[in-house]
Amino acid sequence: MDQLITDWLTEYLSPYFKANDLAVDINTSFDTLGLDSVTRVEMIGALEEAFGLDLDPVLGFEYPTIKSLKQQIIAQEVTHA
Repeated sequence: MDQLITDWLTEYLSPYFKANDLAVDINTSFDTLGLDSVTRVEMIGALEEAFGLDLDPVLGFEYPTIKSLKQQIIAQEVTHA
């Protein structure tokens, strides 16, 4: 599931990397990509739907990169399994 989440987030955020003329990097902050609060909450909602997860909407603020968000989701799922 680790790589699936990374791939999903990379694909989801691809337009933001392109709009900012940035190479896709899992350590790029969501701030750098220009994600506002609505976009972050929508991203978490889309993640929930795509993977059947129950996620706190604030995760997009507390874990502001693809890498950190993915790691938290994996850790949370292991804890709840």
